[in-house]
Amino acid sequence: MSFKLPRNVPEFDDHQRSLEDVYFSHTKRDGRDLPMYKDKPFNWSSPRQSTAPWKKKRVLLILVLLVFGYLFWQNNDKNQKSGRSRWAWKSKSGIDWDARAEEVKTAFDLSWNRYVKYGWGKDRFSPISKATQRIGDAGMGLFAVGVLDTLMIMNKTAELSKARDWVATFLTADQNVDVDTYEIMTKVVGGLLAANYLVEASDQESEKEQDSHGLGEDLYIEKATDFADRLLAGFKSPTDIPFQYLNLDTRKGSGKTIAAGNAGAMQLELRDLTKNAGEVFFWESAETVASTLASLLQSGMVPSSLEPTFRRVELSEAVIDGNTVGYYEILLKQYLQTSKQEPLYLELWNEALTTIKQKHIAYTRYTDLPVVASLPYKSDSDSVRMAEASCSLPGLIALSLTSGRKVLSLQKSAKWTSEQEAELDFAKQLMKTCWTIHTSQPTGLAPMEVSVLVHGNTPAEDSKEAPLTTSKDITASQGAEGNFQAPATLESLYYLYTITGDETYRKWGWDLFAAYRNHTLGPSGEGFYGLDDVTTVPPKIADRFNDLWFSKSLKFFYLLFSDDSRVALDKVVFNPAGHVLPRFKLQRGLKTGWKRKSTGAGAKSFNSEEHKPQPDISTALKLQIHYYVPNLDGHPQTLKQPSMEASMTKDKRSIPWDSGLLPEPTFSFTIPSLHHDTLLECRIYHPKQSSAIASCPETKAATIAHPYTPMGGCFDDHVLHAAGLEFLHQNYILGLFNLRGAGASQGHTSWSSKPEQDDYCSFVGFLWCYLNELQRYYAKQSRVQVPNPQDTVENEILPELHYSDLAGSDEFRGQSAKQVLVLGGYSYGSSIVRQLPDVAALLRPFINPDGGVAAAEIKLRATHLAQEYIYKQQTLNSRSRTLTEKPCHNGPIYGGDESQPGIRRISHEPQRSFEKAKRSMENTRAHFSKQRRDVRGGHESEENISTLGGFKTPDIRYLLISPLLPPVSALLALSSHWWKADPAAEERLRNHQSLAVWGSDDFFTSSKKLKKWAEALKEADGSRFEYAEFPDVGHFWLEANAEINLRQAIRSWVEKCDNT
Repeated sequence: MSFKLPRNVPEFDDHQRSLEDVYFSHTKRDGRDLPMYKDKPFNWSSPRQSTAPWKKKRVLLILVLLVFGYLFWQNNDKNQKSGRSRWAWKSKSGIDWDARAEEVKTAFDLSWNRYVKYGWGKDRFSPISKATQRIGDAGMGLFAVGVLDTLMIMNKTAELSKARDWVATFLTADQNVDVDTYEIMTKVVGGLLAANYLVEASDQESEKEQDSHGLGEDLYIEKATDFADRLLAGFKSPTDIPFQYLNLDTRKGSGKTIAAGNAGAMQLELRDLTKNAGEVFFWESAETVASTLASLLQSGMVPSSLEPTFRRVELSEAVIDGNTVGYYEILLKQYLQTSKQEPLYLELWNEALTTIKQKHIAYTRYTDLPVVASLPYKSDSDSVRMAEASCSLPGLIALSLTSGRKVLSLQKSAKWTSEQEAELDFAKQLMKTCWTIHTSQPTGLAPMEVSVLVHGNTPAEDSKEAPLTTSKDITASQGAEGNFQAPATLESLYYLYTITGDETYRKWGWDLFAAYRNHTLGPSGEGFYGLDDVTTVPPKIADRFNDLWFSKSLKFFYLLFSDDSRVALDKVVFNPAGHVLPRFKLQRGLKTGWKRKSTGAGAKSFNSEEHKPQPDISTALKLQIHYYVPNLDGHPQTLKQPSMEASMTKDKRSIPWDSGLLPEPTFSFTIPSLHHDTLLECRIYHPKQSSAIASCPETKAATIAHPYTPMGGCFDDHVLHAAGLEFLHQNYILGLFNLRGAGASQGHTSWSSKPEQDDYCSFVGFLWCYLNELQRYYAKQSRVQVPNPQDTVENEILPELHYSDLAGSDEFRGQSAKQVLVLGGYSYGSSIVRQLPDVAALLRPFINPDGGVAAAEIKLRATHLAQEYIYKQQTLNSRSRTLTEKPCHNGPIYGGDESQPGIRRISHEPQRSFEKAKRSMENTRAHFSKQRRDVRGGHESEENISTLGGFKTPDIRYLLISPLLPPVSALLALSSHWWKADPAAEERLRNHQSLAVWGSDDFFTSSKKLKKWAEALKEADGSRFEYAEFPDVGHFWLEANAEINLRQAIRSWVEKCDNT
């Protein structure tokens, strides 16, 4: 075939070929021939790749950036070590503020070294005489705790480690000492919470590591919770006003009066603890005090002094001084602490500020500056007194307008009004007044109070810019010339500089710091101290060192000069001791739990019987249904408030109108358990209606078992209290007890739950015997005079009361037939209830027990307590008077054995040999095991008990709150019936009037599973089982309205059962 040459065949005779040959011949080709046609040379490269790498622009740019990054990192590392801000450029005024911040740290070192050398671990320190004092045996750590957050802010790691080790090793609330409630709450609890916040917000890894004591990051929270939990006992006064003093061991409050500013300034710490520790009762206590003080307000102003124990407080003229200004400060800071989600506190602040501006503002005669008069200004006055503590107001006013944000950004917004601008100008003018109070004194330091010449309550029309160094208007008040290292002016200077950016406030702050350095520093640099008189130079020295110098003054000096970015004013609030606490959003179930009541302009007095607010949240445990109690005819009546005299009697049966917790128990006592005689802690509560037994033939009682002991369960659980209050409201006698290992009960939690079942049976037996004795009194009250149990001589006991004389009577049989026993349980307690034996086996041990055994002791204890209760009722009715003895904290307490020493038989009695004790326990275990087998095997019916001792079976009802179902229940006890449903237990729930209640968000057992289980029980033939499910409610019943729903469900069920 023919072949045709391509059209583009190269011409080898072309003159370019020679040039190409020369070029390729000079290339290094490893001995290879010239390239073929269209081949590229091996060393060929495009023009773009011909530039050397180090000459390329992008490489040079990267190198430059690396050099600048390294230099910035080095500079930033130095700034971090020195505590300086990484962007701390020199200010417009040319002043090196970072250097001045270092001066503050130097002053701190001088004070710290002096204290550590002569007063370490003590709570009071005199720097000159070196005298020290400790509060309690171990101390309260006012210095060591108060300095923690200051050390973190100043980045002083060595000092911080020393203070932290002291807190971990020595700080404890378990001390028998009377303390100032306000001081410990704000300084100790506040300091611990501030340290916890800064640790969580810090990137300092050393702070987040486990400490040498193994407490780790929970150190501060655990200590704060322990202190606060004890201090809350001081909040429980007849008027809900905290006591000034509290014994941390006995938890008893004392002190006739307390300053309103102190009583109302302990809320920030309790609210922060609620967020950190998850304990709602801290929030509730803060709200109780807040609502109480709000009820005392007159035109927004609070009285200066309050009496926690007196039910009527006369209101005098409102005073603005150190005793009250703290209350107004905390109103605003509570509003900011919860991120402005509680406008009620802002409303109270604004009302107070309006009254202050209308009634307490006057203007100086020569400088025409506003003055905050301690007492309302009167037009005929030519002078007023002003407390230096009032100098916190200019900063608070600016804070209320901006929430801590920069005002320049707000002024550009359309939301910024002329009224706000005028308010800010007023704050600036008031700041000038406070600064003048300092500069008018020879030392440059303000006294505690000054007397000011004024011309009226409005500014002069021709007023000019006044000099700030004049002393014509201001003189120190006699007896108040001292300065003790904690000026309120300083906090306002920090707020106003941070908000406005005006360096004038920084300069004033530096002048104030210089005055302290010049006049309160020891001549040899041995630390700082207070002054007794600031009006002379040299000043009169006070040999005392204020712990607020560490926690507050030096902290604000440092923040004012350093621009430390770790503390953002719009993200935090400062408590009265200067400790920094975070702002936070309200969590689920938390909100303002009270509504303000209008007191009227003419209100002149406060009555503790009238001021109680009506809460509207279930988490406050103060439900509106608490305000109803049964009347003598059995119908509910509105309880406005009980009289104070009645609430202070020894008979504590009444439902409290000021608390969602149960009232004081009628009796607190112990009984031995049927299982190895383990002592159980018990309580009995009687309803409000003291004559319920005598007036109503039906005797009703209820008991509720608490949650799992190893997880903190005990009879003080808030769910048990809520349900118990409803039973008291329904005129039931309420009995609570701690299972073994809980509270003061002996023993420990078992793996099988059988000992706990015996504990439950023991208390039910006591309750049944107790009701029988009360009914015996009812049947024979017109013929029998019951002896006084207190009249027995030593070593003599009351004879055992036998029912044989009444057992055959129709009267008593009729009463016995109407006995009601509600057997309830919450969570783990509900599982115990489901595993109880039949009522016949449950009560049989208490019919005719052998002398000295546990059942006999229980029966004797029930008999004697019932007799004492009856005797009290007879005394009250016959003499028509209330008892005047001082009430017991938890009602009369009874322990020990009821039998004589020779009769009582205890398995662990020391004189018995080990073999006999072991044999006795085995016999006891075999006896009760046989009872369980007989009952569960169906060999005995409930009716058989009517032939034992002449008693009929009480009406047994079951209440299960948040019940646990397998497999969760199986994890708490290794028993076959916990892994699967017990047919006998299910049958009892169907045959008796039973109620199960739970929430749809229960995470231990799913709502779907609970509903399936409940439906199967309810749909069975002849079933008397009922159930109720509430949406958005969890296992712990902490959500809004959760406890209200629980109580309403119990109320409806009880009323239905009682009427059938």
